[in-house]
Amino acid sequence: MANILLRRDADSGGKHFVYFQDLYDHSVRIVDMVDTFRDILSGALDAYLAMASNRMNEVMKTLTAASIMLLVPTFIAGIYGMNFENMPELKWKYGYFVALGVMALTMAGIFAYFAAKNGCDN
Repeated sequence: MANILLRRDADSGGKHFVYFQDLYDHSVRIVDMVDTFRDILSGALDAYLAMASNRMNEVMKTLTAASIMLLVPTFIAGIYGMNFENMPELKWKYGYFVALGVMALTMAGIFAYFAAKNGCDN
């Protein structure tokens, strides 16, 4: 609107031309500031979303490692829980402790692998 009034051919009156020029300058400056603030806010939002995504990735890595560590003992316990009679380990005196030892060793091995791969960051 102020731009239309600033045209020389408009009948806006010569004495008010300076005021309309000032109004137009202030309007342009405010629009530029709003654009700048919108760009700053957009950058801050992008940075926040990137940080949230990185945190979620760390949580997902931890949960994946925990589920893999629990997968092997669950598999071993599932096999020994089938109640077959022709499993030679069931008749051993220390078969129960050997199965628990194998579970503990596999969990420790998987934990050591993930700790070495992750560089012990956690």
